[in-house]
Amino acid sequence: MEKTRIYLTESLSGKERYSRPKEDYSILATIITVIGYLFIVTGFIIGGYLLFASAGIDLFMGFLLIISTTVIGIIIIGFARIIHLLTEINNKLKS
Repeated sequence: MEKTRIYLTESLSGKERYSRPKEDYSILATIITVIGYLFIVTGFIIGGYLLFASAGIDLFMGFLLIISTTVIGIIIIGFARIIHLLTEINNKLKS
């Protein structure tokens, strides 16, 4: 019991001494969102070029590229949205 009491008082005093500054991850969420949109736009540009440049197997590759980059972009944007929402929840809990 005595060891637990000492540990708790040391950890509380350590938290007071070394309080971390307020962290804001909304900038990180914005950067990740932009990267997601860049994935989608780049996929459409390169996939569109493959669709109109030649026929045959490149047609399938173009569709595959457009679909895959769109899905990856949506996943990245969703991850950024989760970071943004968690930051908002954290800020509301602190206040």
